Amino acid sequence: DQGAQREDPAGAEDQPARRVDLDRLPRLGDRRPAVVAPLELLRDGSRRLGHPIALEMAYEVGGRDFSLQLQRLAEAKVDAVVHWGDAADGARILRQMRATGMKQPYYACDRCVADEFLQIAGPDAEGVVCTYPWDPTRKDPTLDRMREAFRKMFPDDPEVETYAAHGYDGMNMLIWAIQVAGLNRAKIRDVLAYRTKPWPGVTGDIQLGAVLWSE
Repeated sequence: DQGAQREDPAGAEDQPARRVDLDRLPRLGDRRPAVVAPLELLRDGSRRLGHPIALEMAYEVGGRDFSLQLQRLAEAKVDAVVHWGDAADGARILRQMRATGMKQPYYACDRCVADEFLQIAGPDAEGVVCTYPWDPTRKDPTLDRMREAFRKMFPDDPEVETYAAHGYDGMNMLIWAIQVAGLNRAKIRDVLAYRTKPWPGVTGDIQLGAVLWSE
């Protein structure tokens, strides 16, 4: 069936640079915190791999016309496009890219692994590569229970695979840390940073380092 290729990758910055020899990589995305934070990793990873991001273009969330951004990407003669944003925006950008004759490879984050992306992008979704920070197909009783409970409460919300799973893990980690350390934010930070065992989350084992970033 048509659709974006599902991956279980190391990170978005690795995929374009490691799969093929791409030198001029742009990034399209919005400026919300959920996008800006991973962008720092994207920039750093691309630079370390010897393929620094050539161009960054922001857009209005929920927009319909991306002609300005696509014109600048075409003028920059980019080798591929990395999109970091919601499924609907990513699909519309992709369709407008293909309509203008831009045939560059299209990479996206896990938010584009969604039925909405496929519905809007249509046949243009074929060949898209989406990175994914965890394996949503694995068999895990806790993950199954979380999904079932979420869908009972929000039957029309498709975000169980992205926001809900990460939010569930994050809140459980915070509750555990408060139970161990008490209501002291410095101690809460320390028990998470120096936890010796990975956190058994619904998204898989989460190993935090001293800088409180998942390793």
